Amino acid sequence: MNKLSTEQKAHLTDSLKSYLDKELAIELGDFDAEFLCDHIIEHFAPFFYNQGLTDAQVVLSQKVDFIAEAIDEIALPLPNV
Repeated sequence: MNKLSTEQKAHLTDSLKSYLDKELAIELGDFDAEFLCDHIIEHFAPFFYNQGLTDAQVVLSQKVDFIAEAIDEIALPLPNV
């Protein structure tokens, strides 16, 4: 799994701070919010990442089945021997 860019991490940290402030009335400083963000990424991201891989496998399998059916449709009949 690739690391997040500095901009992506800053966006997530800001979003987390905003959510905690608005929804739970918890104010976090930048330092604490970044550590909380790191914790969430470390412990939650693998679940989302693996689900994304599973979803991609399903789509790929469907596409391969579609291609296999299309190939079967254009196959020429074999002559009787």
